[in-house]
Parts: sequence; structure tokens; C-alpha cells
Amino acid sequence: HKQLQTFLSKLLLTAFALEGDNILGGTRDDAAVNGAAATRLQNAFSRWHDLICLPHTLSLAGDRIALTTLNIFMTAWVSLVCPKGAAHALWLATTSSAPKAFSSTRWHSKAECAFDIFGKIGHLTEFVHALQTEGVGEAYTRTLCDIARNDPRQLSLEMAVLKDVATP
Repeated sequence: HKQLQTFLSKLLLTAFALEGDNILGGTRDDAAVNGAAATRLQNAFSRWHDLICLPHTLSLAGDRIALTTLNIFMTAWVSLVCPKGAAHALWLATTSSAPKAFSSTRWHSKAECAFDIFGKIGHLTEFVHALQTEGVGEAYTRTLCDIARNDPRQLSLEMAVLKDVATP
């Protein structure tokens, strides 16, 4: 590994006409494999500073905030409502706007979906009633209904906390 690292480092320095002392560092996400690579680069370049990307750091810190009700609700939501299907169509019919799309590759996607719901929270009871009436979603619908009916204040509070933390 060390020989390959040395070869690649020299190749990159030559290709970009750089001096080793001019390499000050790099930024990365917090994946372990990237940390290992940064450690090797730190050994290769004396002035190297390893910086973890601020949005990723904030995302990791945000994961430590216990929003249990919201997490359970959003897991059911992104599985049932975000994909185009009967639940998606019912949300559109209830609110006159399609639910936000969810992407597991965008770290902030679930929060975007939660913000969208929060802005339309007044429609939630009607929506979960429609899900039950239409027989859509079974277990996910039960989860959404249980929270919307039994814990609406907690759900609203946790959505407000998420919104507050995410708003500069």
C-alpha cells in the first residue's frame, strides 16, 4: 500500500505541477475509509490538515438529537407516501401539492420531506383518515395514524425542533 501511495502521490504532484510543501490538506466526509486515506496523506505531506466537511459534521451531530416520534413517522412516510402510488396520490388530493421526493443519497432529503409535511400539518388528520378509508399501506398507515392521532403535539414539536436546528 505504501508503494502505491508514494507512486500516486508523485504522479499527482507531477501532473498538477505541485510541490509537496504546497499541499496544505483536504476536506472529506466522515467515512472511515476516507479517514484512513487522509491519515496516509498526512504522512506523505508534512503540512497536511485533515478537515471533515462541515455539512456532514452537522448532519452527524443532528443525528444525535433524539427525535424518536419524528424518526418513526418519517420512516413510514418516505416508504409509503414519497414513492408514486396510492398514498402519494392521496396526499396530492388532500393538500393540492405532491409530497417532496425522497432520495437516500441526499443526506438532507428526509428533512426536506419533514419540512413539507410541517407546512401542511393541518391536513395530516384528513390524510391519514383517507389512507385508512382507502385501505392503503397497512403497517405504514397504522404507524402514521397512530402518531397523527395519539401524538400529534409531539410530532409537531419534533418537526419544529428539526426546522429550528436547520434554519440559520
